[in-house]
Amino acid sequence: MRLRNLFASLTLLALLAGLSGPSWASPRSLLRVDALTPQALEVLSFHGLRMYGQTDRFVLVEDSPEVQSLFSAQGLSFTDLSLSPDLPLYLVYLPRPGVLEKVSSLAPVLFVDGRMALVQMDEQTALRVSQAGGELVRLPEVPCPVYLPSGRGYPRPALLDTFVQRLVGKVSPDSIRAKIQRLQDFRTRYSYSDSCRAAEQYVFNYFTSLGLDSVALDSFSYGGQIWRNVVGTRLGRASPRAVVIICGHMDATSESPDSLAPGAEDNGSGTMMAIEAALQN
Repeated sequence: MRLRNLFASLTLLALLAGLSGPSWASPRSLLRVDALTPQALEVLSFHGLRMYGQTDRFVLVEDSPEVQSLFSAQGLSFTDLSLSPDLPLYLVYLPRPGVLEKVSSLAPVLFVDGRMALVQMDEQTALRVSQAGGELVRLPEVPCPVYLPSGRGYPRPALLDTFVQRLVGKVSPDSIRAKIQRLQDFRTRYSYSDSCRAAEQYVFNYFTSLGLDSVALDSFSYGGQIWRNVVGTRLGRASPRAVVIICGHMDATSESPDSLAPGAEDNGSGTMMAIEAALQN
């Protein structure tokens, strides 16, 4: 069963700070700032503004007339959000159709941005939203600095004949395509589907055919069901006691996970990397 980030696009930073506090001291209102506006994050960071939540599409900062004047002067797009006092804020990811309707029936939704919703609710309601299919991150009581992605300098100098390049040279693009296609051919690798079990068996059989030092289906219980990880071990030649783990989650999901979740990128590519590495001596 795969372990995945709750929000693929969510910058967590210190968003989980203060979760155990007995009460929520929320601001009276927030500003949702469009993070896609050019230089938006730089402006927020330069002026020392702090945020309650940040995704790749928006930033939530505390509202004030001064901040609104600053944003207007800088040409930033923003929306004013009125809040209820003493209720925690949650970003809720909506993984499939119908979840938003269930969430809206349980708590007021402040706004929806694609598959992301901002909701104020108490902890009991948050539990019910999670049970209804929403995936939650509770925002902090204390705002955090605005996150700026680290700069990248291109092109980076390449070192000839490095260890990594020699390993890459052993990999065949045709082999990679074939393995990813084979994983897609299961049509769905949704965790709860029989075809995900078949994909696990396929990798187990593949590892076995390579003659690895050991191959096992590592079973564990979660949510009242039994899940399996496929574990193959190849002992090192120079340092057999050293441990290097190469892994990828095999399952996939989609808006129709029971019938179609081929998961080439998420995460057939990671599974392919693990089984391709097992091939190398």
